[in-house]
Amino acid sequence: MPTFLGVLIARALRASPSPISCAIISFEPLGMRDTGFQVPADKLDRLASAYMMDPQKKQLTFFDDARDSRWSKPPAFAAGGSGLVSTVDDFLAFYRMLLNKGLHGRDRVLSRPAVELMMSDQLTAEQRRGAELFFGNGR
Repeated sequence: MPTFLGVLIARALRASPSPISCAIISFEPLGMRDTGFQVPADKLDRLASAYMMDPQKKQLTFFDDARDSRWSKPPAFAAGGSGLVSTVDDFLAFYRMLLNKGLHGRDRVLSRPAVELMMSDQLTAEQRRGAELFFGNGR
């Protein structure tokens, strides 16, 4: 299902929020060559299976099998706010840019206020519940 952010990006770029438009916005300037909404067939052997937290059982459960991953096929509509798959190197490039307040080397990729907003907690207590694996102990 398309998200508002995905539709907004598509309208602003007069395109669909495809891997191409996402690359124009953020991936390409950071050198993030392995980030997208789909893993190319020639790189699928690098993809690991994914797990998620089961809030009832309070344990990790199987989520996505790398052998037949949801990321091995293009999405019907890139969500714009979720669904990306990436590598540690690409994450590092993105987080270095955030730590540098929107700068990648000497190039400004994002405005300082945009980075400050991105780095502030946007979730409610209810949204954080059950996500302790990703957000610490839930406090």
